[in-house]
Amino acid sequence: RTDVCLRYRPESIATAAIYLTARVLSIRLPSSPPWYHLFGATKMELEEISSIIAELYTRDKAEYIPVSEKDKKINLLFRWREESKTRQKEAAAKKQISKKTNSVSLSKSSHRSKDDSSAKRGEGSRRDRDRDR
Repeated sequence: RTDVCLRYRPESIATAAIYLTARVLSIRLPSSPPWYHLFGATKMELEEISSIIAELYTRDKAEYIPVSEKDKKINLLFRWREESKTRQKEAAAKKQISKKTNSVSLSKSSHRSKDDSSAKRGEGSRRDRDRDR
């Protein structure tokens, strides 16, 4: 999908990855002296590599084209496995959300029951007691 690894040194590509990450996370990197000089990169290299990498995220996902019957079967198996993994992840995420929702509702109900019991005893809140003084 890209020839960036053939055109630039690995250190420059890694430096561009750091640069992109810092931009996404809004992290300021040292400018005096320029931090990318530590890796032997130039500002122009950073900008070129970064634009190439960023462009990769705007393209559609590449799809394998099988060249034989055996390749077709293998491709179907891989696709089925990936879909299965995705379904499992989605199910796990739903389960986590359900657990969090249940724990939040339980903690809210336990706070309500404590408030109800103190109201039944006539205790009221601290704010109410301070106001009455």
